[in-house]
Amino acid sequence: MRLPATQRDAVIQHLRQQGIGCGVYYPIPFHRQPCFAYLGADPADFPVAEQASRTALALPIFQGLTEAEQIDVVGALKRFPRPVTTC
Repeated sequence: MRLPATQRDAVIQHLRQQGIGCGVYYPIPFHRQPCFAYLGADPADFPVAEQASRTALALPIFQGLTEAEQIDVVGALKRFPRPVTTC
């Protein structure tokens, strides 16, 4: 899921309070990881990766997720105090 950067941390906190696991897989894009520093990449060369690092949120999605669990995730998002807008 993609959220405005200004909402993502609040949505994460809200979901976790509801018992919904979520996370940010790559808060630092690959081209800015210390192990790739020697490549000298300019962040401006990867605008989509830069945006994704600020806006992407991983929700629980896996083969064993039951319909009830899916409803719980959607319901928790709907109960967020402010309207959740996606990018």
